[in-house]
Amino acid sequence: MTDADCQAALDRAQAWGVDLSLLRETLRLTPTERVERHQRALDLVTALLRSLAEAGADVGGVAPATSRCRTARTRRRARAPW
Repeated sequence: MTDADCQAALDRAQAWGVDLSLLRETLRLTPTERVERHQRALDLVTALLRSLAEAGADVGGVAPATSRCRTARTRRRARAPW
């Protein structure tokens, strides 16, 4: 892929509403920093779902399970809260 092809793809993505600044910011992070950021977001969603379920709210069948990701050393997949 040439530079012109890459730029054309970026231009199309931006025209569709893709926030390229957010992508660039995220790509500046190390993979570990990206995983940690994702984990914080997942923990927040899990806590919110758990609170809603405890309050008796209908969370649409979503079970607020644990969201702790396993490390690569354990070679396990993380469980999603749904």
